[in-house]
Amino acid sequence: MDYEVENDASESQVTVDDYAQVAPEPQADADEPSEPVKLNKSAEIRAEASRVLEDGGHPRPVEIVRALEERGISVAPAQVSIVLKKMGVQGRTRRKKTSSAKPPQRPALPPVPEKPLSAPPVVANRPQPGPAGETFTIEQLIAAKTFVGEVGSPRQAIALLEALDRILE
Repeated sequence: MDYEVENDASESQVTVDDYAQVAPEPQADADEPSEPVKLNKSAEIRAEASRVLEDGGHPRPVEIVRALEERGISVAPAQVSIVLKKMGVQGRTRRKKTSSAKPPQRPALPPVPEKPLSAPPVVANRPQPGPAGETFTIEQLIAAKTFVGEVGSPRQAIALLEALDRILE
């Protein structure tokens, strides 16, 4: 496919004069500028800080803000602090807190010993402590269980054993 494009020089030709910027004509009254002069606030802060340093003082942001406001320049103390820091002027050093102001430190707790995961296994012939500090073997406990099973209940077994004890005395 061929496209034919007609080029009409009279309509599409743009002259350099169309894009030329026209310089504003100088005003007759040169005493009063038409636009306010933009101030470089950082440069003003640096100049004021340099004056304070030359006088042998330490430039403080609040003092610099006050001095610049007298000259009609409004700046924030935070901006002054940033500019002073970039100039290499150190801020004031703060005193360390006294030891009495610190809360007392608690001593560290001793490490907790690890608990065994399960109870130790019961050994077959090891004596077990009884109610009055007596010790019994596993075989004795098994025999008592069979005796209680034959009699009917633990109370009846106790009553029978007490009667036997009175007879044997």
